[in-house]
Amino acid sequence: MGLQVMPPGIREFLCYLRFSSLTHYGFVSSIRGDGANPAAPRAPVRFAGHRENAMARPRHEHPTPGELEILQVLWERGPCTVREVMEALAPGRHRAYTTVMSLMNVMFDKGLVKRQPRGRAFVYRPVETRKKTLSAMVGDLLGRAFDGSAAAMVTHLLEEAKLSEDELDEIGEAIDAHRRERGER
Repeated sequence: MGLQVMPPGIREFLCYLRFSSLTHYGFVSSIRGDGANPAAPRAPVRFAGHRENAMARPRHEHPTPGELEILQVLWERGPCTVREVMEALAPGRHRAYTTVMSLMNVMFDKGLVKRQPRGRAFVYRPVETRKKTLSAMVGDLLGRAFDGSAAAMVTHLLEEAKLSEDELDEIGEAIDAHRRERGER
């Protein structure tokens, strides 16, 4: 196979792209012909439409649905390895080991779980209790969606949920217990 010839300008453009990415990520300090300090910080090269971390997901203060599913397993079973969590997750829905491991590493980075090494694996446990986590999530929903009105939130729940008579009785008993508790204080 013979030597490939690049059209004029392509080689220079490719060299520019490589050099600008190396300097942008800090692998090479900038080279200046004006005698300035080459170790001095230099503004990275930007292209039109470029946004810093354009693909990064926003950080959630509360667990995402997938994280909450994993937390449910940890709250029910106690400390678990990735494999144990993977096996306990919804049986009809297969997930790859690496997917569950990645999600649990993100949860560790977010401070939702702690981990300790056990052999070649980590054992994960939730940082907060179920009650504290759910209270924070409900409080956030109450404030953002219902402007702090518990009555509006409960009314919406009663209108939208298909509650059985047993569930309605249980809710009524919880309200009565709350009234009694509040009256004793």
